[in-house]
Amino acid sequence: SSQSGVVETDPLLGAKADQACDPDAEMLSDHSDGTAEDSFDNETLLADGESLENLSDTPLFTESDTDIAESAPDSSESNEGGIPDEELIGELVQPNPCEAADPFSEAYEVNLHLISIPTGTEAPTYVGGKSDDGKFGMSGTEYWQKWPGGENPLFGYYGGTDAGKLCMHASARRFDAIMAVAPESLRQLLENSNWGGRFFNWNDDFSNSSYSTGQSARLWAWRTSLVKWISQTNGDGTCYLPTLAMVEALASNCADRAANYDGEIKGCTN
Repeated sequence: SSQSGVVETDPLLGAKADQACDPDAEMLSDHSDGTAEDSFDNETLLADGESLENLSDTPLFTESDTDIAESAPDSSESNEGGIPDEELIGELVQPNPCEAADPFSEAYEVNLHLISIPTGTEAPTYVGGKSDDGKFGMSGTEYWQKWPGGENPLFGYYGGTDAGKLCMHASARRFDAIMAVAPESLRQLLENSNWGGRFFNWNDDFSNSSYSTGQSARLWAWRTSLVKWISQTNGDGTCYLPTLAMVEALASNCADRAANYDGEIKGCTN
């Protein structure tokens, strides 16, 4: 066991044995005022018998939050002691060994198709995906459980398996990462088709299957009004997530369909 104020080696914390742990340590660059950001349509749960098509009539987007840029000092200027800024920062900014690494960090690597989530990670509260400018959003959750007796479909994040929930959450975070600066091709599709920018979070869950496993994430326009954002959960807990390249391929294929079918994109995929 570790002594008070000392942490042992931990694959999540990334801290070395016997390294001092200061729970009150803060990063120099942390300027948080402690206020919570506005939440975004955490999840759309469907009532029995409700059609997914009706989702197109549900308000999805709100005005995006205003970004407040703080001015920073000119890094080319020296401080009073004459120490170059980068050396001073190197002295003052030290990582906090008590702060755990984000177990979903690989979800933010937009071209990484197959990701891993550390064993023992608990499924967090679900938060739907959105773009920074509010033009694209993802609400609602849907599992397809790929084993005998599995529910198909199963709506609602919290009814899924532990592994399914982890991949479902990771998939929403991948959506956030890609849509932070949405591809220009996707913006053009939004402008030149009847699609309104709506996605739906779908997960193929193979976690309890003894005979099959996932093969690839994909994107599919179930209706012109709704594109399914499809991830897959494997038996070993790894996840296939949609990538930036898949989103760009979807945008290109759907643009061709919209041009030939009067703005309709139903059926197009990546």
